[in-house]
Amino acid sequence: MKLNLKRCAKRLQRKLAFRQNGFLRAMEQTSLSIDPAYIGHLKGEVDIESVVSVIEKIFVPNHFPTAIFCCSDEVAIELMCWLMHHGYKIPEDIMVSGFDNMINEKEYMPSLTTADVPLDVLGNTAVDIIDDVLCGRGHDE
Repeated sequence: MKLNLKRCAKRLQRKLAFRQNGFLRAMEQTSLSIDPAYIGHLKGEVDIESVVSVIEKIFVPNHFPTAIFCCSDEVAIELMCWLMHHGYKIPEDIMVSGFDNMINEKEYMPSLTTADVPLDVLGNTAVDIIDDVLCGRGHDE
């Protein structure tokens, strides 16, 4: 079976857009506002360089957010490293939260707050999608 990288990239983009939309809906439901300038988008690999490029676009001296919700734990850890390197204290100066609960947050100081994703549901969904594709039923989600 040939791996279609464009299709995988589109699915990843949809996944990240879904997370972002969920975050924005939650903010709206709690009557909290968010400055669109604070929404960053990673391009390419999740590494310190790509995270820093987004950070430098949204961080303006003396005017930065009090909390950042990252699309993954990996991005959150990279962000925390950058913040601490630049003298910020977590969570005193800024709070950071990840998504996936894929990293043992106890290994990091300060520890990472993360949203848990039920892996059994994720695994079952992945198997359903693979089954649909292999049986020719297609799958758009």
